[in-house]
This record gives sequence, C-alpha cells and structure tokens, in this order.
Amino acid sequence: MTSLTHLNLSDSGFYGKIPPQIGNLSNLVYLDMRYVANGTVPSQIGNLSKLQYLDLSGNYLLGKGMAIPSFLCAMTSLTHLDLSYTRFHGKIPSQIGNLSNLVYLDLGGYSGFEPPLFAENVEWLSSMWKLEYLDLSNANLSKAFHWLHTLQSLPSLTHLSLSGCTLPHYNEPSLLNFSSLQTLHLSRTRYSPAISFVPKWIFKLKKLVSLELPGNEIQGPIPGGIRNLTLLQNLDLSFNSFSSSIPDCLYGLHRLKFLDLEGNNLHGTISDALGNLTSLVELYLSYNQLEGTIPTFLGNLRNSREIDLKYLYLSINKFSGNPFESLGSLSKLSTLLIDGNNFQGVVNEDDLANLTSLKEFDASGNNFTLKVGPNWIPNFQLTYLDVTSWQIGPNFPSWIQSQNKLQYVGLSNTGILDSIPTWFWEPHSQGKIPTGTQLQTFDASRFIGNNLCGPPLPINCSSNGKTHSYEGSHGHGVNWSNAWPNCWHDKFDRFDSYESDRGNFSHDQHDVGKFDHVSVCFCPME
Repeated sequence: MTSLTHLNLSDSGFYGKIPPQIGNLSNLVYLDMRYVANGTVPSQIGNLSKLQYLDLSGNYLLGKGMAIPSFLCAMTSLTHLDLSYTRFHGKIPSQIGNLSNLVYLDLGGYSGFEPPLFAENVEWLSSMWKLEYLDLSNANLSKAFHWLHTLQSLPSLTHLSLSGCTLPHYNEPSLLNFSSLQTLHLSRTRYSPAISFVPKWIFKLKKLVSLELPGNEIQGPIPGGIRNLTLLQNLDLSFNSFSSSIPDCLYGLHRLKFLDLEGNNLHGTISDALGNLTSLVELYLSYNQLEGTIPTFLGNLRNSREIDLKYLYLSINKFSGNPFESLGSLSKLSTLLIDGNNFQGVVNEDDLANLTSLKEFDASGNNFTLKVGPNWIPNFQLTYLDVTSWQIGPNFPSWIQSQNKLQYVGLSNTGILDSIPTWFWEPHSQGKIPTGTQLQTFDASRFIGNNLCGPPLPINCSSNGKTHSYEGSHGHGVNWSNAWPNCWHDKFDRFDSYESDRGNFSHDQHDVGKFDHVSVCFCPME
C-alpha cells in the first residue's frame, strides 16, 4: 500500500489508536481521520513528507493533556491542517509558522473543558501568506496584544473565527487593511477587560458576507454602522442585550439570507420595509419584546429564483392580530414557531392550504380557533405540532391521523371533550416515567389516570417493566401497550435548554402532554 495517495477513514466505524505504521505510507497526499482516533498522534506521521491535507478533528480523546506535537510544525508540504475539537492544550507552538504553504488552519477547541490553547502572540501567523481560513476558537489570546495588526496583514484571509476567544484590551486600530475578509465569527468573544459594544473596526470590512456576534453581552441600540456592510448575507446578533427597535439600516441589507436577532430586548414593531429583504430564507426574532401585527409584506419574501422564506421564529414576543393573514402564502416555509405571543383569530382551511412544505409548527400559548371540516386533510406532513391553548374541540381532531411523521403533538387545553380514539393510542405505551428530565419536576397529579409508574408517582415499577394498575382521582384509565415513547425525552430536552437559556419558562406555560384532565403523551404513530 506504499503507493497509496489518499486515505479517508473519517466516520468509518474504526476507532482506536493511530498505528505508527501509517508513517510507512510515504506517498500519502491526503489523510482524513476525523472521529476515529484516541491516544496520541504517532511521530511517524511526521515522515509523510508529501502530505498536503491532514484532518484529525473531532477526536475528543486525541491528545488529551498534551501539547500540539512539534513534528507537525515541520510538515511544510501541508496546505490543510485541522486539529479542531481534539484535546490538545497548552501553548500554540510558534514553530507552526513554518507551515507557510497552509491555506486552511483550524485549531478551534472545546469551550469550558480543560485549559484552552493559548498564544502569547500571533506573529507566527505573519509568514502564512497563503492562508485563507483561520479558526482559533476558544483560544486564550489575552496576551496577544497585536493580534488584529497581524491578522489584517494576511492578504488572502477570507474566513476568521475567534469565537469563544479571550482577547486583550480593546484598542480601535487607526488603519485597517483586511483586503479579502468575507466571514467573521466572534461568538462569545471576550475582551479583557470586557466591552459592551460592537467594535467599530468591523464596520470597515466592506467585503463581509457573514458576520456572527452572538452571546457577547452587547448593549444599547443595534449600531447604524451595519449599513456599511452591504454585501452581508448572514447576520447573527442573537443573545445579546440590544435594546432598540429594529433599525431601518437592517432593512437596507438586500442580500441578507439569514438574520438572527433572537434573545435580545428589541421592542417596537416590524416595519413594512422588511419586504425589502427579498433574499431572506431564515428569520429569527424569538425572545424579544416585539409587538404589533406581522406585515403583509412578509408573505411576499421571495427572490427571483422563487426561493421563499423557510424558517420563521417569532416565539415569546408580544405580537398580536392574526398572522395567517400574512403567512398563508409562504409555500416553502418549513419551520414556523409563533408560540408565546398575543395572536388571536380564526384559522381555517384556506389559511393553511399553501403551507405545503411545513414540517415544524408551534403556535401554542396564543388564542386561536381552528375551524376545519370533519374530512379535512392538511397539505403538509408535520414532524412537530404544538397547538396548546387553541380552541379545537369539542371533537378529537381526526386530521391528525393523516400526519404519519409526527414525533410530538401538543394538544393541551384545547377544549376537546371527546374520547381519545383507538387509532391514536394503540402504538403507544405503558412504562416507567423517565428520570433525569423535567418530567420529574411535575406534580404527580399530571400523570394520574394512566398506566404509568415511577417517580413522581408513588408506584414502583416491577423488574420486568410492567406497571401496577393505578386509578387516579379523575378515574381515567388509558391503556399503554408497548414501551415509553422517546419523544418525551426529546420534548423535555428542548424545554430544559430553553429554560437554561431564558430562565423564564414555567410548567404552567408549557404543560406539555396534559390533555385537558388526562395527562398523556402525543408521540409518533409508528
């Protein structure tokens, strides 16, 4: 096999230590070993003098507790080196600057694990004239005082990620010369000492196509300097503390395909000028204080290639009115999350007829009334449905039977007085209530009347997985016939993450699975 030039073992099912004999493959040009290795990197890899592409990323246990091997810094034929999400730590060796042919360098690491990689300076990068892609995510650069001056001198650099990095004291450069930079990712980036504003030098990067600044605790209004970045297609300002209305300058970024403003303190209304963003495919505005109605122009967001809006997140705001008057024409919409607002009105078959691509739909916590005929079959196939607090009853919605890809259904407090049909329950289960989830924080009354066992119910589960009979105070006895469905775990993992991020969800707001007086789980019909 000594004539082998390309070897790709990534995600192959192999796992273990990298054999030193790999160094005998003297003609290797390309070596991809993502997600297959642990232990150490054998020094014999340094013998591969012709190697141009080396990817060891995603090997969580590779290099644990060790520095980046020095022999890698002598492999001067390399054009691509990816050591991201391994366990190397300590000082980034300055000798890595010997790799002057590198076009791609990724040393991004994990956040919050072992001490991160650190660099006392980044002058070693100045010799990498060909470098186009650089990722130093989560590295400690707090002593690299001239990092910006060094990086801006790289003439070919198009992608820069310093997400999670610690940077030194902020200084606004008098001259900026990023001649090629197109993507800049600064998620959760920390200056020492901290700053609470968007660095002004960013607004001079006229060639930027992607700018990501989430999780930086930035305060005040969204800066008007963003209007200078007229080539932007991707803008992420989520989970900061912006406290203005959505500025008009954002509506002027006509090339935007992705806009994420989630998790701020934005207020006011959405302007009709949103209709100017004719290329928009993904819009995320959840977890703000936005109000008013949804502009009619939103239903016309399409570009000349008829690529419509696909993802729309408006959850947990103060929007009102009937959004389906604006959203009903979005035929490419895949995910629509509008839960936790003040929406109200009647939703009929015509309002939903054009939503043929819809897969995830959460409109819970609003005041809608669904009026459809008894033989209505939706034009979409959902995997996720939550219409908690809608008026749907008194009959059980038979149209749900047509949704054969569902993984979760929420029908709490929907005015259904009907019995649960046999076709709904037959595939589902009895069994032990899962531990280690938000389910354990619910009162036992949420589960009574079902053939369930385990905490918080005072019923022990037998060793063979069967349950004791239990008749709750409401006298409902639902027959669960197989095993506890996995969707409970999925749903509550989702809300656990919401709670950790936002800290303002209560069980009463999201009483998932509570079907009027019967606690039930609406899960896949397999």
